[in-house]
Amino acid sequence: ALLAAVWVLWLAVAIPSPGVVLMADGDDVRVAAVTAEAPRAGGLRPGDVVEALRSGSSRVELNGPDFLSEPDVAFNAVADYRGFLQRQERLAATLQRPSLGLHLADGSWVIAPMRSHRPLQDLPWAFWLQLLCGVLGLITGAAVFAYRQRDPASRYYALTGLGLAASALSAAVYSTREIALPMALFDNL
Repeated sequence: ALLAAVWVLWLAVAIPSPGVVLMADGDDVRVAAVTAEAPRAGGLRPGDVVEALRSGSSRVELNGPDFLSEPDVAFNAVADYRGFLQRQERLAATLQRPSLGLHLADGSWVIAPMRSHRPLQDLPWAFWLQLLCGVLGLITGAAVFAYRQRDPASRYYALTGLGLAASALSAAVYSTREIALPMALFDNL
């Protein structure tokens, strides 16, 4: 359980971070939170509508579905889900530069300097809740199995705890992302 928690924490903080959390609002994308000091100085506030991201010469228009916390419920066709993952890859690529430009609906641009990682204090409460649920699933499943190893029900309960941990721990990373995750990581989670 400890190794799983450390691994999930590492995955959550390893992605470069602009200190800006974006969220879907229908087809619009809004700033949910600003955690870094530099974007605040540029006038970026929660509630601002962001139309595009720019990094170097690359510009990516934003869509509300790009920021769904649970994209598997939004896409009925596999092709649509693959398109979502490809957009995640393009958005994640914009995070690899030293700064990120955010084009606001009022026509202005805000430049957010990129941090090499996401600080632990920037992880939202939903991340910590999912981490706790995953770890508790592992611990309770193992505890029940440890005391009643020959009982088939305890084996099933241990398997259920493992499944709960797998789903909660992976969701902790992808559902609380600031902007995007690389396609391979998102798909594996």
